Amino acid sequence: MNTVLPTGYAAVIAFTALFFLFCGYFLHSNDIPPYWKWMNTISTMTYPYEGLLMNQYQTTSPFDKYHNVSGFQILKALNINTEEAKKWEKVYIMLGWAVLYRILFYVVLRFFSKNQRK
Repeated sequence: MNTVLPTGYAAVIAFTALFFLFCGYFLHSNDIPPYWKWMNTISTMTYPYEGLLMNQYQTTSPFDKYHNVSGFQILKALNINTEEAKKWEKVYIMLGWAVLYRILFYVVLRFFSKNQRK
């Protein structure tokens, strides 16, 4: 068990870093090269990030008295959809990821674990 745990941590950290790089935070989703678009699609960080921005910035009122910038303008600049239905789509995708991970963890623990009950 001692050798499996650090290996698992390293894999989780590597995948989390990759997902964070391709979620659209550092580089807009539309600016990602076409051969890396698949990484943006499977990134578990893309949907919470875009959903959070949609939830926060879906407003027409300006954010400060000196700059006349609305939330919809910010979302448009980031190439994030402003439809309400798209926000809920992000939530459903996140729930789908949670279900997929649960099933994956069950399969791995059930069929690939060397620890057996006695």
